[in-house]
Amino acid sequence: MATKTSEKCALVVVDMQNDYCDAAGVYPRNALQCFDMESVVAATAKAVTTCKERGIPVIYLRMAWNTDASGFPVDAGLIMEKSRPFVRAEGLRRGTWGVEVVDGLPPPDYVVDKTRYSGFHNTSLEALLRGLRVETIYLAGVITNMCVEATARDAFHRDFRFVVMSDCVSGFSRKLHDASLETMQIFGTVKQSDELLRGN
Repeated sequence: MATKTSEKCALVVVDMQNDYCDAAGVYPRNALQCFDMESVVAATAKAVTTCKERGIPVIYLRMAWNTDASGFPVDAGLIMEKSRPFVRAEGLRRGTWGVEVVDGLPPPDYVVDKTRYSGFHNTSLEALLRGLRVETIYLAGVITNMCVEATARDAFHRDFRFVVMSDCVSGFSRKLHDASLETMQIFGTVKQSDELLRGN
């Protein structure tokens, strides 16, 4: 399903943060490296610039947890039961370098912090999109089969159309990444960013 030129769109970049994407981040340091990040960041930066030039709002989502006095993330919920053990000790803590967006991406128009995989869960994202009169969301970011797909599914359930920019997403597993893209094509659209933005 192609987007209509009359539809109001927004670009939502999911969790392209140091702890996920930079070599010094907590996930890469624990052998969980997103593949092709150099090209993914470059393609995403180009998409962000193009959208801003064309008046398409750009929203960055960030995973950011609050911590107690011991440093444990108190608002991460069941993610802590299923997450990698190292996340119990460090990573994605509010106010740290790891939670910040990676270098190489231009400043967004808006930033929305979240504590779950989906960008819609207990955040202001839906209200922001409604206020901007957005009908279609362009999606970029990491992890394809986790936070990107969770956000895409929740967008669909809230009657937002979505298009995943396939060259602007990455994950820890190419197999799971590919399966996720195939799954999301069932209820959304998957396109290369150049193809998507060429006519807008």
